[in-house]
Amino acid sequence: MTVRRAHVYRRSLPLAVVGYLFVFGWRFWTGAPLDGRRRTDATWFHAGTQPLDGSVKATRWALLPRAQRAAWRAGAVLGGWFLLYGWLIHPAAVRLALRVAFVAGGLWLVARVRRWWFRREIIEPLAAVLRPQLGANLPTGRLVRVPRVAVDVPQTPAGRWLRRSRFGKWAARTVRAAIEGRELPERLRTRYLIWRDLRIERLSTVRPVRITLPYTWPGPDPRIVAVAATRLGGSADEWAPSWNLRGSHPNLELRVAPKPPGRAMWADYLTAVEMSGETELMLGPTVGLRPVRVDLDSDVPHILLSMGTGAGKSVCAKCLGMQALHKGWYVIVLDLKQESHPWAKEAVDAGVRGITYCRKVDQVHDALLSVNVEREQRADTRWIDKTARFQRVLVICEELNLTATELRDYWQSIRQKGEPQKSPALSALGKISQAGRSVGIHLLAIGQMLTAQTMGGPEARENFGCRILGRYTVNNWKMLVPEVPYVRSSKIRGRVQVCVAGAATPTQVLYASDDEAVDYARSGVDAGAPPNVIAFRMPGNVPDVPVGAYTGPDRPTPGGQSPVGDTPELAPVRRYTLEEACDENILPMTYAAAKKARTRDLKKGTFPKSEDYRYTADELLDWYVSRPRAVA
Repeated sequence: MTVRRAHVYRRSLPLAVVGYLFVFGWRFWTGAPLDGRRRTDATWFHAGTQPLDGSVKATRWALLPRAQRAAWRAGAVLGGWFLLYGWLIHPAAVRLALRVAFVAGGLWLVARVRRWWFRREIIEPLAAVLRPQLGANLPTGRLVRVPRVAVDVPQTPAGRWLRRSRFGKWAARTVRAAIEGRELPERLRTRYLIWRDLRIERLSTVRPVRITLPYTWPGPDPRIVAVAATRLGGSADEWAPSWNLRGSHPNLELRVAPKPPGRAMWADYLTAVEMSGETELMLGPTVGLRPVRVDLDSDVPHILLSMGTGAGKSVCAKCLGMQALHKGWYVIVLDLKQESHPWAKEAVDAGVRGITYCRKVDQVHDALLSVNVEREQRADTRWIDKTARFQRVLVICEELNLTATELRDYWQSIRQKGEPQKSPALSALGKISQAGRSVGIHLLAIGQMLTAQTMGGPEARENFGCRILGRYTVNNWKMLVPEVPYVRSSKIRGRVQVCVAGAATPTQVLYASDDEAVDYARSGVDAGAPPNVIAFRMPGNVPDVPVGAYTGPDRPTPGGQSPVGDTPELAPVRRYTLEEACDENILPMTYAAAKKARTRDLKKGTFPKSEDYRYTADELLDWYVSRPRAVA
């Protein structure tokens, strides 16, 4: 029995080998698994979607269609055969082809390592977190698709080692110095940064992050967006979700939320600034380099600027102030910090007309009272002549928190018995905010956290239709713009959120040097004598220039008129400011008492009227004698 069985085995062994070779060849050339075990639901021409052998995920080779696997195997065999045949026929050509293939293979291997690292650090963790959230057991390749341009890829161990080496540190310093402008020109650096931002925006729009949803997914869920954004880097507000729930293949697409350019230089956007309207001021570009403008005539009456330290408050105020001077507006800078607006001092030193720089508390006090008197006079003129046009005035109130405190303390130091407790300058500020726009007077209030107490009450703060926030806190956002959904603050200098009519627009504020600001301010309409409007005249007790400023022949007098107007031929009778009259004993009273008396009598209409706030000696003596307090 044993001999017969061994004889049968010897006769069937060749047939078994032939059978095994035939089965192996069939499986190899048709793309089937070599062991005959079907691992996925892949067919001849359709890729697989799920594993069949009970595993959590299948390999990418097992998910390929059977025809594609057969093509890969056939190509490998034929490629090896042609390589051997070519080596026998033409060895030199084959060696050249091998060198090219070696280089291409090295590049392909580097790319494969980068893809493997990207998949290990980004895609796999994201898929592992989303599976329990979605309740789907799909393979990673089918569940999520993340383009490399959409996220920042963590560095590999080799990359970290290279970055910490001497060569890596030197290369990083060189690139940083070039981008920051120590070696590259300003124009080239700005163009590079704009090109980089627009490229990232376009690529993220073309190739978004795609998450496959189950067939029975009910609707949009912000939790999925928050989880994906946390794993991809950043917060949910930095990603724009798009829910595609129609059809049999629902999915969620996440695109990088478009952002303004990283920096905006004045020279690059000068054309866009010149295209602004007569009452429009441009702040800077937003997404897609679209300009953001504020219309102080039809859109908003006043502007509120709430920004943290180092966020660019002075740069934003400079951008708006230089445009106002260029358009022929009168600009009043109230700066008790005395160092926030060097461009304004340089403009005054250079002889730019139409600007007043107040750096002392008494100057700020008198300037606010004078602007309020101008507002009342303009209202009276408009009542008589509805067609009257006035020179627009922009009052820049720097650090309003500090200014309000100083004005209160100053008023308490000069207040006399019977006068109101509240500072008349703060009252004037509130009246200007409520009724200044109709007569062409606008406010730019600047501060870190502008509370209702600082602004003179919540009703006064509501007059600021445009609110610009930068480097803000959550509490500050909820206090100033509670109707606008919260947007996380940016660390980029000059990046602000322009909130108008319940919508926030991310904007990169234009940066101009002090020299550019002065040149642009003087290159437009002469703010000292604007055409076809009733000009604004600052009274003489508020100096146009700080101490030691330019006093050349082109500088206007403190009253706002040119020196030619004070020649004996045109003005034979000398006119005095209130301070000059007190210093020369024309009025037998101190300057502080005269100011308070003038403020009271202006409201009563008993004080002499003058457009330039200069008076003759007879006018002042008649007023002094006729005052009830003086008679008593």
